[in-house]
Amino acid sequence: MKFVAATARAAMLFAVSACSLIPGTDAHLEEEAREALRFTLLDADTARFERLKQVPAPAPHKGKLLCGMVNARTRAGGYGGYTQFLAFEDGEVLIDPQEDSGAAQRAFNSTRRAGRRAGCSFLY
Repeated sequence: MKFVAATARAAMLFAVSACSLIPGTDAHLEEEAREALRFTLLDADTARFERLKQVPAPAPHKGKLLCGMVNARTRAGGYGGYTQFLAFEDGEVLIDPQEDSGAAQRAFNSTRRAGRRAGCSFLY
């Protein structure tokens, strides 16, 4: 009887962990966003994520929006500070360009405002 109960618990644990990476689930979007952000960071292995929140994506996107903050080591070896990011279920990931005052910054600001209205209230 103990073997059957242990086997049932193991099967449930496997089913729950497998569901967490099914496309369209919250965990799947979070993992895809983390992977996409790692390609843009200098030292991706040191990436720290905070304030992750999923909300319905604002138009023209469909599905969900994952917003949050990411921090990673810089070339100098220290952490540069948290930067805002927005990741959409359709695969688009935007990181605050911070130093750029041109079109990239305007595009990010527009999307950030839409994200705030959708529920990512911590975006500034």
